[in-house]
Amino acid sequence: LFILAEIGYRAAQVFYNGLLPEIAAPEEMGRVSGYGWAIGTAGGVVCLLLILPLIVLVEGTL
Repeated sequence: LFILAEIGYRAAQVFYNGLLPEIAAPEEMGRVSGYGWAIGTAGGVVCLLLILPLIVLVEGTL
């Protein structure tokens, strides 16, 4: 499962790196890239927090 996730991640990076010059000027690429990573990480944390009650509920029934 980890290998499939890594393949998907690396494939997405190709498009991310290819499209970044289209949406940001060279002097803004670092800032735009940083915002993208920050928003993506925040989205992952929100998803984990949303699923936490279900994990606790299932854990209580085992």
